[in-house]
Amino acid sequence: KQSKMGLVLICFLAPLFLSIPIGTIIVVKFYGNSLRAYLTVSISLIIATFLLTWLNDFIINIIR
Repeated sequence: KQSKMGLVLICFLAPLFLSIPIGTIIVVKFYGNSLRAYLTVSISLIIATFLLTWLNDFIINIIR
């Protein structure tokens, strides 16, 4: 049985730590039949992009 929390964790962490293509392939391997998996990966990548960009800007402004 696949848990909903596992879906969210894999969709959020796999593309960030492994790389976007490899992480997405892993998500498709486990949750390939689910449209929710594709939406979760897309939304998590958008959120992570904004968070990492904000963090980068924050650190650069502290250093200056």
